[in-house]
Amino acid sequence: MSGDWYSSSVGYNYNYWTKISDDWHSMSSTEQGLLVGILAIVLLIALTFLVLQIVGMWKTFQKAKQPGWAAIVPFYNTFTTVKIAGLELWWFVLIALLPMLNNVTAYGHIVDDSETAVIVYSGGSLWFGLLVLYGFLNYKIAKSFGKSTAFAVGLTLLSPIFWMILGFSRDIKYKGPAGPYKIKYPETPKKD
Repeated sequence: MSGDWYSSSVGYNYNYWTKISDDWHSMSSTEQGLLVGILAIVLLIALTFLVLQIVGMWKTFQKAKQPGWAAIVPFYNTFTTVKIAGLELWWFVLIALLPMLNNVTAYGHIVDDSETAVIVYSGGSLWFGLLVLYGFLNYKIAKSFGKSTAFAVGLTLLSPIFWMILGFSRDIKYKGPAGPYKIKYPETPKKD
């Protein structure tokens, strides 16, 4: 194995990464430009959805008498959402830690049989659990604003659009936490 870089615990070698580099260099400049253009469009669409979700969450948080800026702070926006829904603090901990747990349990390695390489991945089942948790959280958010179960499904699957609807619709008002718990969260400081 003089020229190969190999790790028995991970299972990939240098030749696989060289093949990817060779594939890129074997493309014409037109194909490379097309691929970069497609990736740029996908990135722009994802960024647009992110901005829409942040704006919608900001307005929704303000309707619920929470600070709007909480929408841009990682983890704190999840905490605020759990607070608005009226769920206990352990919901926040579970929702915040499950993606990290998924990254710890997930692993990938490459099985190389000289012609093709296959990446074997495990651990994605925790994402399904996170989807279920977010579904329940969004159900409680929808109920907190007097909306239906169908709205909660939309909030889970098409969140940027439905957060915008919650935030900008004049007909939708915050009814109070829909969770089964009456939690004494710390008061949000009032502006003078």
